[in-house]
Amino acid sequence: MKLDGPLVSTDWLAQHLADPRLRLFDATIFLRHKPEGGYLPDSGRAQWQVEHIPGAGFLDVYQELSDTTREVSFMMPAPRDFAARMAALSHPPCARQLERATAPRHVGRQGRDA
Repeated sequence: MKLDGPLVSTDWLAQHLADPRLRLFDATIFLRHKPEGGYLPDSGRAQWQVEHIPGAGFLDVYQELSDTTREVSFMMPAPRDFAARMAALSHPPCARQLERATAPRHVGRQGRDA
């Protein structure tokens, strides 16, 4: 699926920041080029710690939301593992969720009641 714009507008986000069902996550990751070729994933956590949207948490896509047992980076974990990881973040299953990334490629999803 191709997105031609943001999932929600800044106005929508400003109106819903106080909604207790909304969880906002920054999932920025930088892909740093290695001199010998390839890339090295670099978490955007340090940038998030400096500044972020009020109330936003941080999700480390590479370490927390990827299946690190696979040879290919950034593979989605099994649904049960994904659910367990999100539950560990105290993410209620019926909440609205938005993920924001500042890297060129990002994934965002809104929960089922959004």
